[in-house]
Amino acid sequence: MGILSQLSIIHLLWAAMVFCQYEYYDFEDEYDDEPNHQHPYYFNPNTQAEVPHFPFPVECARECFCPTAFPLSMYCDHRKLKMIPNIPSHVQQLYLQHNDIEAVPAGPFTNVTFLREINL
Repeated sequence: MGILSQLSIIHLLWAAMVFCQYEYYDFEDEYDDEPNHQHPYYFNPNTQAEVPHFPFPVECARECFCPTAFPLSMYCDHRKLKMIPNIPSHVQQLYLQHNDIEAVPAGPFTNVTFLREINL
């Protein structure tokens, strides 16, 4: 055999070794049962979760429910409403699903400046 054929065989063996290097690798070592103490990027362990304090009394439409734990939300779902009630200006989430509302007039939304989510 010539020198070129020997070099090509060595090159072929080297290439096979490079492409098959993970054949006998034990991946189980990377997935141990120890907990990972890193928090996701959006979690800040130095902050405390608490309900924001509002200096004003939280008003709510009489047809709806505004829990004190979620002062920016107004729940008007499953109430058989035919019209959208007047919405207080501080409400950010409005839940109106499972009602008999057929139209969405602009009137109830006139003073609403912080509304971000409507669930119809």
